Amino acid sequence: MDLIKHPDGYYYHPSAEIGLGVKIGNGVTIGKEVTIGRDTEIDDEVKIGERVTIGENVIIGKKTTIDAYARICFCVEIGNEVNVGNWANIDNRATIKNCTTIGNNVSIGAYTIIDTDVTIDAWTIISSFVEIDKKVTIGNHTKICENVAIGQNTKIGSNVTINGYAEIGENAVINRSPICVENRCYLNEYCQGKVRLGCEILTFAEWYEQWEELCEKHKSSPEWFKKGILPMIRHIEEYQKINPLNKEA
Repeated sequence: MDLIKHPDGYYYHPSAEIGLGVKIGNGVTIGKEVTIGRDTEIDDEVKIGERVTIGENVIIGKKTTIDAYARICFCVEIGNEVNVGNWANIDNRATIKNCTTIGNNVSIGAYTIIDTDVTIDAWTIISSFVEIDKKVTIGNHTKICENVAIGQNTKIGSNVTINGYAEIGENAVINRSPICVENRCYLNEYCQGKVRLGCEILTFAEWYEQWEELCEKHKSSPEWFKKGILPMIRHIEEYQKINPLNKEA
């Protein structure tokens, strides 16, 4: 069924549910079975795909696109020219500023603030109370835990996990998840820039010196084997190709 033109200059599917007090700008298109909560404001030329759910008191800026099945909870603020992918979820009181791209199936936690010109690829999880500065790029299937701060121009790769309360400075590059055990962390082979993880950060050589001690202490723990031994073996193999270690030294 074709969209219907409203006297105010926007277009909507007859199956859409639009709450009381909603303000909709000129040239907006609203797909079928969309739900928009009361007192929400949608600026000009916004495109809303089918079966999108938008909560109450949401603000959406000009020329933003929200793809099908996305869910935007109450009191969210979205800037101009933002792209929100299919099945994305943006939780309560999150803020997403101008020219940011949120990929398909991305989840943004409550009270998180994402600055301008940020790109977050598909299936990534951004937890609550995260602050992401300008021009940050985050790959797919990555998880940023709660209360993390990420500086501008930082690049975080795919399949990376950043634990809670980490502080990542400007222009940092993180391509793999840090290995953190007993408040000691190894990350510098795959990370560049200023990174604070709330724990002692060791060089690869320092990590290797403690290797036998840690393995003996945690040898009966399946979680240690999964999160500690297997990743470390991969790092050792790659490191030794460039800088062979003498275990007896």
